[in-house]
Amino acid sequence: MLKNLVFLAAGVLAATAGVSHASPISLTGSTVDYQVVSTPGNGNASGSAVAGAGTDVYYPYTYLNFDFNAGADQDIFQISVNEGNPWCTLAANCATEGTPTTITLSSLLFSGGGLASINFLVNPLNMFVSSIAADAVTFMFNEPFGFNTTAGQIVLSAQFVGGDVPVGVTPLPGAALLFGSALLGGGLLRRKNRGSNKVDVAA
Repeated sequence: MLKNLVFLAAGVLAATAGVSHASPISLTGSTVDYQVVSTPGNGNASGSAVAGAGTDVYYPYTYLNFDFNAGADQDIFQISVNEGNPWCTLAANCATEGTPTTITLSSLLFSGGGLASINFLVNPLNMFVSSIAADAVTFMFNEPFGFNTTAGQIVLSAQFVGGDVPVGVTPLPGAALLFGSALLGGGLLRRKNRGSNKVDVAA
């Protein structure tokens, strides 16, 4: 019985420590800073643009469009191809193919709190998040060799997610109290059983 109570209380502690809520968050009409850094440096660019309807940035040199608040709920960062190009696409010139590139978005202002994670929806370039903060994120990928594209093609669609907000969760101190109560109750039950055994033996 005591063992069962301990397992039950431990399960409550684990549940309270791990249950959290995360949901998509919308980007407001704020000015977003962007920076693109490519090795060996060809095609680097930076600037600022207001998040609004349609394409927010036509990234120079590389035929790419940036949309900071795509989707019906304005919670998606999207990169699409402005023009189809069969050679050195996504690069200022062929020297950058096969080399690392980072795309950093900062000064992000969300209506639903701070940024906690990224949910990739379309990602043929295998981009990944190399750093993230409440108001900034950096994507990293290697420039592909001969990545053929067509006009309008989406090469990244990534949803902004905020969260780590506990929902209907017993606070940890309360869970610890429950754990202690289970142990105490188990101990008393055990002592009572021992007392009953002594009475039975004496009889």
